[in-house]
Amino acid sequence: MGKEINMFEVLNDSRMASPEQALKYALKAVSPGGENENCKKVLIVMLDDSDKNYDVWPVLAGMSASHSIALMEIAKTIMVEGMGY
Repeated sequence: MGKEINMFEVLNDSRMASPEQALKYALKAVSPGGENENCKKVLIVMLDDSDKNYDVWPVLAGMSASHSIALMEIAKTIMVEGMGY
């Protein structure tokens, strides 16, 4: 059997990643030797749209709810700019 290819990493396309893959990637990034090993704050936003509803759960580490709201605004701006808008 050949080597397994992770299309999420190859294409750098988050649509190809499972929630588990995204969490493993984030954990690797904040672990010693990772690209964000000095990161002390984390915001994870989970979305369940399986019932045609949007159930959203934020998971915070090292920050308050107000800090997470500010971070989401900053992330929105960065993502929109990255999309060329």
